[in-house]
Amino acid sequence: MVSETLLLVLIVREAGLRSTLVARLSMAGADVLTADDFNDPRLARHKKRPLVLIADEAAVD
Repeated sequence: MVSETLLLVLIVREAGLRSTLVARLSMAGADVLTADDFNDPRLARHKKRPLVLIADEAAVD
């Protein structure tokens, strides 16, 4: 059985907006994950369910 995983990545420059998005998405029931970069082992541990990753611009450089 193939398991599909949805990962929504939002790149937000402004720290205040990132924080607000994390709070609102969490309150709405989304699984929000913060990570230092895309190689962070936390991403692999949570790959079984849909996630929202909100990162700053440095994460993709």
